[in-house]
Amino acid sequence: MEHWEKVFRIIQHNPILFLERYYNVVEEQKVELTTEQKQKFYDKYKGIPYFEDFEKVALYQEKKDKRKAEGKADWEL
Repeated sequence: MEHWEKVFRIIQHNPILFLERYYNVVEEQKVELTTEQKQKFYDKYKGIPYFEDFEKVALYQEKKDKRKAEGKADWEL
């Protein structure tokens, strides 16, 4: 898998990462959201990554739980 595809797979399910890392970089009119607004947009547009097997789902969930325990917001996972 090429690097651009790895990056795309990360942001395709995360609207906040798209907004902060890409949209606000290329657009003149920046979008600034509060933490509450970020959570609302994340909840509205988040996607669930496709996994080929259940083992990968379990690893993804473990990683997500660990980062959440570290105090990371949903969109930072």
